[in-house]
Amino acid sequence: MMEQEPRQHVGEALKEGEFSHGDGSGALVALVPDTTSQIDMRVDMAPLHCPEPGCGVLDSPLGLLNHFSTDHFRPIIILRYGVSWNLSLPLSQSWHVVVGQEDQSVFLVTPGKLGAMATAVSLVCVRAEGTAATTVPQFWCKLSVEHPGGDKVVLMASTVSSSTMLGGAPMPTQGMFLVVPQELISGEMLDISVRIDKVHHGQDDAAATTTSC
Repeated sequence: MMEQEPRQHVGEALKEGEFSHGDGSGALVALVPDTTSQIDMRVDMAPLHCPEPGCGVLDSPLGLLNHFSTDHFRPIIILRYGVSWNLSLPLSQSWHVVVGQEDQSVFLVTPGKLGAMATAVSLVCVRAEGTAATTVPQFWCKLSVEHPGGDKVVLMASTVSSSTMLGGAPMPTQGMFLVVPQELISGEMLDISVRIDKVHHGQDDAAATTTSC
């Protein structure tokens, strides 16, 4: 069995945003242990594209988060680095938003069909075009899905690649991705454990691995 993961709590609305929470529409879902502090989401970055097909919105990261919540009714999942979190993601949605609590970096989790018997899942960091890797944080992630009985687990660990979302949400099969067999998926929801770690200066990148058991 995988180790127990932290409890999930619904968080407070952010000071600089206009997020609602707890009403099922445009919800802000903050996943933090025990107590939830307000987070300053003011980020000065170049505009980014909305990943939703047919949506031409171009806005700052904070503006996009408000857009995701109010126009596309997507929850904004806030998590702390270095901790594994259990998320339940609707497979009917091709992208899900995760925000790092410590530095407000924006990530997309993208699931997609991989043939008839599996689903591919990837995680990318959303960044403006031309952003130099040496001037922004780098990340490592671990994605895993466990059978309810605990006898089967698939896991992928890799450095996190970047996406400008210029052509929409990245395909889940671009770069490193987790392959989840259909037998590990319950209905239309994907129950997945997500962990993101910030790679500190001078730290060796984690080797990319994909395993199943």
